[in-house]
Amino acid sequence: MKNLNKKRVNTVFGAYVGALIVGAITINALSGDILMNMPFNASKSDMEKFNCKVESLMESRLSNVEIEHVDITGLKEITRKRRDQSLERINGPQQATPTFASYKYQPMPATPVEFLGELTNEKRAEIRTKITGVSRQYIGRPYVYAAKGPNAFDCSGYTSFIMRQFGVMISPGSRYQATQGRHVDLEKAKVGDLLFFSAYGRGGVITHVGLILDNSAEGITVIHANGPRHGIMVENVSRSSYWKNKILFARDVISADSRPARP
Repeated sequence: MKNLNKKRVNTVFGAYVGALIVGAITINALSGDILMNMPFNASKSDMEKFNCKVESLMESRLSNVEIEHVDITGLKEITRKRRDQSLERINGPQQATPTFASYKYQPMPATPVEFLGELTNEKRAEIRTKITGVSRQYIGRPYVYAAKGPNAFDCSGYTSFIMRQFGVMISPGSRYQATQGRHVDLEKAKVGDLLFFSAYGRGGVITHVGLILDNSAEGITVIHANGPRHGIMVENVSRSSYWKNKILFARDVISADSRPARP
């Protein structure tokens, strides 16, 4: 009796599982509108066409997958590799598309620094004396992409905002700021100079800028809009595991030749 009940339970369970499998296959097929045009007595060639349609449907869905910018789990890279391999099987070898990281820095048109009033040597020295205190007033303000202050900033919006407080008018874009003023060797950079970074290392496009507050044997300390998690903060980038390998160069927009701002 017990064996009979056990056999009956196994039979019912097997039928239930089989029904689930068949149902899942049917639903997946119908969702792709593949079975609608397939004859009941499909030949081998029909089944090959069927398999080809299924593969094409799967590849089209895979190619439309939106990959998140942040890849903490590694799924982005796995998805990209599978997509590229599948497309290569269908369409043949593909030419590699250069990624943003592979582009080398392209010089931007030089934009002169403009100033309000008369920017004498005494005025320039005064800016370097006062700029640390003024810039620190905004510590903790949030980072917002393309924001130019005073309640929120992005990196270049912050540096241009601080300079504007002293009548030094520079571009609000980091790549344009990188052409303004004059180049300064890192060991000679001082308070008030701008420090530029690339998330892709040396030779990569400029992705960040900060304002130098100190340059000593301890390293270069900047104040910058350090992304949405931190906002405006002070940091020794020479000792930062994230920033130290991304430092490119410094620019002096205070002492360099400039011209009066347009009215």
